[in-house]
Amino acid sequence: MTANLLPVLEAKEVTPVPQASVCAALASRTGPDGRPVIPAGARLLNASIPEDEITDAVLEGLSLSFTGSGLKLGKDLVLLTGQLAWVPQGDAQLMVATFERGSFVGFFDSRTQHVRERLLFGVSGTQVCLVPG
Repeated sequence: MTANLLPVLEAKEVTPVPQASVCAALASRTGPDGRPVIPAGARLLNASIPEDEITDAVLEGLSLSFTGSGLKLGKDLVLLTGQLAWVPQGDAQLMVATFERGSFVGFFDSRTQHVRERLLFGVSGTQVCLVPG
């Protein structure tokens, strides 16, 4: 899903994810030193578009890619479900996006099993963090 946002944000991925990044705002626990633990699987992007356009660009990128008929990823179809809304937390804006993933063939058949997936987003300045969870 990160690949879908890179062109929209004109972003480059930052590896490894530094402790002093917006990803710390998505931490659900702290380490022994009291600092937030960067969540496993966190991906940090540095956007090149203006800061005041980033949150709207993320919403637009998700909406265009995953609503309506969804997005085919390999043999799966991924469909965005639920509302998207940014919530301020300190210096960051946070959002949870919920997706349904299932086999592309028969996805809309009521007997098809789907897996619910969540993706956490954090934005601060030009940094965008994505965490599966």
